[in-house]
Amino acid sequence: MKKKLVFLLISVLLAAQISQAEALGKISGLVFMDYYYVANHHNENIEGKNGFWLRRVYFTYDHDLGSSFKIRFRLEGNSAGDFKSSTKIEPYIKDLYLEYDRKETSILLGLSVTPSLGKLVQYWGYRSVEKTALNLQKMAPTRDFGLAIKGYAAGEKIYYHFMLANGEGLKEEVNKEKKVYAVVGFNPVNEAYFEIYGDYAPGSNGLYDVSTFQVFLAYKREKFRAGLQYAYQNHSGGEKDFNLQAASGFAVFCLREKVNFFARVDRMFHPNPNGEKISYIPFDSTSPSTLLLAGFDFEVANDFNLMPNLSYVTYDDISSSDLYLKLTAYFCW
Repeated sequence: MKKKLVFLLISVLLAAQISQAEALGKISGLVFMDYYYVANHHNENIEGKNGFWLRRVYFTYDHDLGSSFKIRFRLEGNSAGDFKSSTKIEPYIKDLYLEYDRKETSILLGLSVTPSLGKLVQYWGYRSVEKTALNLQKMAPTRDFGLAIKGYAAGEKIYYHFMLANGEGLKEEVNKEKKVYAVVGFNPVNEAYFEIYGDYAPGSNGLYDVSTFQVFLAYKREKFRAGLQYAYQNHSGGEKDFNLQAASGFAVFCLREKVNFFARVDRMFHPNPNGEKISYIPFDSTSPSTLLLAGFDFEVANDFNLMPNLSYVTYDDISSSDLYLKLTAYFCW
């Protein structure tokens, strides 16, 4: 009886706090989850594994301070995705920044989205299924702590996003150097978009100097969109210099109302030393690779989609391949 009273009291207090928060700002969230089966894998310890993953949970609070100022606080939680950890899902801070928004320009201070995503993730549209190639291969963080300015110019024909940050993503700063990011996009006509991205992070204490260059081209119509991405990254000044080079192409077709087909091909021209550390889809770190991804998107209800899909990875230098079969669910509020 006492436990029920305590639970009821906590529920009432929590509901009161949420109601008060909603009166002051906006609460939102989203969830990506999978049921997965690893039909084949270069790592025999992973082959045959299956289960449920909670790949992303967002809890977001946005608050308008007035006078063009606003704040965002976002927590994220997810499964480890390494096929071996049994750790609990714990939330961590994903976004925490103060934004000054005036006309077509915004200035952000704090932990925010980096320019590496640009508009690519919007055109791809299926982050719930897989990350963009640059992010997937750990070539650039999607969040960093620093100062950023972004916006539009020339009647929204030009998009820009510049950032000066620690360069450690969500991690703590570990050296005295800073990282510079920049992206500029051009939208000459409604159907076409072109984007150039670059970043540079000088190393210290034995770390690499890292520079990245990326171009992205997209085309979009009412029932079809496609994109091409190329990225090059140089690591120099460390124990052994190396380069990473990636290309990616995708297409999305509307088959009928509320049903889409999507497909993507990623090519890594060099072995990725961090390949085995990639969550949910570890790559062999000794060989160049090709990822083939395809699936269907069914809109079951407003803000609720089910997406059966597969990911198939082949390698140049080893005979094994990887095959993941997944049912991905997306919903938001």
